[in-house]
Amino acid sequence: MRLFTIFFFALSPPIILAQTTKDSLELLLKKSTLADTSKVLVLNQLGTIFLQMDSTKAVTCLNEAIKLSSAIRFKRGIAITTKNYGILYEYAGNYKKALEFYETALNLFKDIEDIIGVAESYNNFGIIYYLQGIYDKALYNYLKAEKMLQKKSDPAFLSSILNNIGLIYEKQMQYDKALDYLKKGLKIREENGLYSKLGASYSNIGMVYQAIGQYILALDYHRKAKENRGKYDDLKGLAATLTNIGDIYLQQKKASLALPNFQKAFEIKTRVGDKRGQSYALLGIAEAYFQLGNYIECIRYAEKSLSIATQLNLKAHLVEIYIVLANVNEKLHNEKTAINHLQKAISFKDSIYQEKQRENIAELAVRFELEKTQQEKHLMEAAMFNKEKELSKASNIVKLQLIIVSVISIALLVTLVLLYKLRKTVKERNKLNRVKDYLISIISHDYRGPLTSVKSSLMLFAFDDISAEEQKYILSVSANEISNTLNFLDNMLIWANAQLKGIKANKTYFILSSVIDANIELLTPQAKYKKISITTEGNANIEVFADRDMINIILRNLISNSIKFSNENGKIKIVTTFSEQKAVVHIIDEGVGIRKERIPLLFKFDEATPTYGTGNEKGIGLGLSLCKDFIEQNDGEIGVSSEFGSGSDFFITIPLNNPVKS
Repeated sequence: MRLFTIFFFALSPPIILAQTTKDSLELLLKKSTLADTSKVLVLNQLGTIFLQMDSTKAVTCLNEAIKLSSAIRFKRGIAITTKNYGILYEYAGNYKKALEFYETALNLFKDIEDIIGVAESYNNFGIIYYLQGIYDKALYNYLKAEKMLQKKSDPAFLSSILNNIGLIYEKQMQYDKALDYLKKGLKIREENGLYSKLGASYSNIGMVYQAIGQYILALDYHRKAKENRGKYDDLKGLAATLTNIGDIYLQQKKASLALPNFQKAFEIKTRVGDKRGQSYALLGIAEAYFQLGNYIECIRYAEKSLSIATQLNLKAHLVEIYIVLANVNEKLHNEKTAINHLQKAISFKDSIYQEKQRENIAELAVRFELEKTQQEKHLMEAAMFNKEKELSKASNIVKLQLIIVSVISIALLVTLVLLYKLRKTVKERNKLNRVKDYLISIISHDYRGPLTSVKSSLMLFAFDDISAEEQKYILSVSANEISNTLNFLDNMLIWANAQLKGIKANKTYFILSSVIDANIELLTPQAKYKKISITTEGNANIEVFADRDMINIILRNLISNSIKFSNENGKIKIVTTFSEQKAVVHIIDEGVGIRKERIPLLFKFDEATPTYGTGNEKGIGLGLSLCKDFIEQNDGEIGVSSEFGSGSDFFITIPLNNPVKS
């Protein structure tokens, strides 16, 4: 499944005739009686309309607006046009330039005390940070915009803020909160006649339903978005909606329905000059042709998409394109070409993971230093306070003896407290530094090492004298190496995000068996490599109350670990039982087991040491620490019983459906 593209708007300037059409605005410009200030505002509104239709015309309108505003010294016009230049660069994907214009616009709006303009600038900052995945900064700017809005009521603005906050929750996979904010924003737009903005709300709600697999609801909202965006000539938004509809049909294996949606999306995105959008639409067309069995057309459109994505350096998108090209060449029995494309996909995914990990580790390091500084500050303040207290008592000569005793007592007490805190601070600092150094070591060695090995193995295919049996062996070993490496990278990324962003459980009701079955399906290829069977026992078809994503991660880690430490031809049982108001899931294997002295350290990441599975798969000890953190956030427990050489039984408890369900 491809990553979904959520499209949403920066706010248009609150200028005159906001509900008029492009044609009427163009006619208005021709009137000789139109004041220069009004002409600037009309040019800006036309520019924002053309942003959805024709970027060249949008630039022309904004250039005329800034020229006229400067000539007549119309400060508000200059500020509005500057902000709209920022939106133009945002649409073009040049976020650095967009931020520069938004910063200039913010200062201009502050100078003229334009509250709505200031708020819109903060909102636009939030959008840029959202697009870059910096969600804490995005949320910070949205809240600043909301605070400014309290000084002046504006339903259009409020609905946009709610919409954008909903999008942050969608990215964080807190889907219930996302739908709550998005639907509140939709209601405000419906109640206040903001009909031209309904398309964006419908589309974003559809995206959330699409992400959780509720395709009927997703299609319903996307069709509403399609109708609304077509009605209001929102071509850029319409193309995004068509792409999303095409994605759903692909997921449903309805390629004949997906194809015309992608084709129409490509036509629109070409017309408005959206290169990024063109590449995504072209890949959609290629995937549709792949499902239809037309492999020649699939390659033709995938290569067109590749050309644009390479030019724009869309790394995540390039991974998807190369995977499609690898799959289609495999179908055509072009093994060498398929392997070449697969290598490129791995290379780009490698690059993406490295960049993300470096960002997370750097942020961790910064936060460690901030925490250390804050602790030291508190210690200094405590020392100063107690010293002043001692000196004030020492001024009373009449009670000199009592004061001496008191001062000595207080000094001793303060010294003991400071020594304890200092010892604790040093201990914590050493612990955090140890974790930081360990993570950096993992990235530089444990991550790159296996992929370098895979790369070297795949290079052997360049030689024609490798037998078919050798080729099969190399591919199976490489696939297993990649699977294990990506698994612990996923764990590390999730752990880092949990540390940085304070991920909390978002509890919902769901059927436990659906998560168990999904993980068995996901990990079956890994088990088959070692000829391991996975079976289930007990009744898991019951409703539990927990964070579905967290439970999914926990089960994936535990089952994957059982496979890792099981011998060839081994057996794994997943047994579901009940205890009081909780479901108990056991993952039982017949593997190598765990030494008694190591069991107390299993769930402590800072005490972890590298381990190797029966197939030489390397573990870093992060997964079980993550499992413990997540299960405790869901009011559950995790434990293990094991005998070295005879296998292990890991178990978790999950609360059953809350009887006070509302």
